[in-house]
Amino acid sequence: LMKESGARVETLLSELMRKREELDRLLAETARLRQELTGLRALLREEIKRIRAERKEIFSGTLREAEGILLKAKREAHDVIKQLKQSELRRSGEVLKGLDRGLAEVRQKQEKYTKEEPAGLKEVREGQSVCIRRLGVNGIVRSVNRRTGRCRVVVRGREIEVPAGELAEPIAEPADEAVSTAGAIRSAAGTDDITEGISGVLNLIGQRVDPALSVLERYLNDASIAGLGSVKIIHGIGTGRLSSAIRDYLNGHPLVRDFRKGDEDEGGEAVTVVYL
Repeated sequence: LMKESGARVETLLSELMRKREELDRLLAETARLRQELTGLRALLREEIKRIRAERKEIFSGTLREAEGILLKAKREAHDVIKQLKQSELRRSGEVLKGLDRGLAEVRQKQEKYTKEEPAGLKEVREGQSVCIRRLGVNGIVRSVNRRTGRCRVVVRGREIEVPAGELAEPIAEPADEAVSTAGAIRSAAGTDDITEGISGVLNLIGQRVDPALSVLERYLNDASIAGLGSVKIIHGIGTGRLSSAIRDYLNGHPLVRDFRKGDEDEGGEAVTVVYL
């Protein structure tokens, strides 16, 4: 019996030793796996950090590239606008130079027929025949405004308003004067926008409001007498003060039938088209 009991105890001890060894092996494997997991976590954190840094760099690079494209497009747009403005100014300058040459020829021709400037009038009456000295044409006084010192005069079937101080005794006009005048200016200006010696375009860019309106008043009178059906007023855009003043002046003007801003191919907001 003692022998059997001792054998069982030995068997139990052997089993316990085997289980203890198995447990030690499992604990060692668990420690190894835990250490490996810790290393993997560290690697994962580093990889996430690297990916975020790369994404930030890519995003920043994309923004810089987009900003560069926008800046380049802006510079190119400024260059195009500058070239368009310079081209428009050159064309306007060429037309004005041509008109100046034509007007010089006209004055030379008029000197052949006029020895001296017509004498001013002491008094202006309705129905009186007069000469508008600035234009060198005759007309009939339709009405006189004593308060403003201005008169409405009918010239070649059209009625215009002029200061009384510009009126003088009527002069004799040679029959071919109007034809020669128109031909001289048309030849000098080299454009189809000229009718009866008056350009179909008035350039007021760069002028102040009051002087510009004074020039516009004389121009509308001249264009109306010349029989132009429509004209273009170039005033630019700028601050908008000049264009607003011009359109306010045109609104209700007795010589103006209608007006509108220019189409895109005419100059857009920088131009006003006037129908007489």
